[in-house]
Amino acid sequence: ANNLAIDVELIARQELKRPRIDVFVAMGGMYKENFPTRVELIDKAVRLASAAREEENYVREGTLKLEQRLIARGFSQDKATQLAGARVFGTKPGNMTGTNILYLIPRSGVWDKDAEVADVYIDNMSYVYTKGSWGEKVEGLYEEAIQGTDTLVRVWASNMTSQLSNH
Repeated sequence: ANNLAIDVELIARQELKRPRIDVFVAMGGMYKENFPTRVELIDKAVRLASAAREEENYVREGTLKLEQRLIARGFSQDKATQLAGARVFGTKPGNMTGTNILYLIPRSGVWDKDAEVADVYIDNMSYVYTKGSWGEKVEGLYEEAIQGTDTLVRVWASNMTSQLSNH
């Protein structure tokens, strides 16, 4: 018993005593490559919350809105339903270095517009990690899934620094 999570289950709304908050996860390459079972649990947790029919369930509300936006983009009903619960995105399978955007931005004269930087980032980070579409690049899904995000929490860690370092 090394205290590792092996599964997730939905906490009853009465026990939770607060709204379910919708999330968007943009993960680094090292995490998805080294901890795929953890990514699966995050995806499962989002899907469980999304399926719960209860008051103040912003995960479910976000999923239903995303499904409608995907249908408006031309996705079939089945594909939109399958992808609407997706909240975990990252780089292409096998890519452990990330987007390399931090190395590209400082090169003066390379970027004419901020949108170009955003396009490179989204292009690199738009691989979805969800049940039925593991590591698949789905045009438009990242852009639609991130809509309405109002808070960003960035954890910066690498093989040289960690969340606990002072750098």
